[in-house]
Parts: sequence; C-alpha cells; structure tokens
Amino acid sequence: MEQIEVYPIGTIVQLDGTLEARITAIVIREGCVSYECVWWNNRERNVEVIEPWEIVKVEAHDKVRLYQVL
Repeated sequence: MEQIEVYPIGTIVQLDGTLEARITAIVIREGCVSYECVWWNNRERNVEVIEPWEIVKVEAHDKVRLYQVL
C-alpha cells in the first residue's frame, strides 16, 4: 500500500519571500501532489496551484497521511 503525506486544507504556507497563502485544496494526480492556494494582494484575490517545491515555509502543522489502495 503506497502512502503519501500532504499538508491539510487550511494550512498557511509561505511562498517566495514573505507572501503567505492558505491551502484550499489538495490536488492528487498520478505520481504527484500539488496544492491550490489563495492569497490577497490588496483587494485582489489570487488563486494558484502550487507545487510542493514552491513552498518556502509552513505554519506548524502535522502532515496528513493518505493511503492509496490498489
């Protein structure tokens, strides 16, 4: 049984310097995990799918373990 670990929805992450975003969705595809993140830039709401390597820092959170059953 394959196991992957992901950050839970609602986790605050830091992207590129001081930009903070909130994880709003976990995207699981064959062989990879990415996160839909939301942040505000003044009055503009931004939504992007972020790869794990783009996350610089994570708010103290335990990862959630997911199991793939074949």
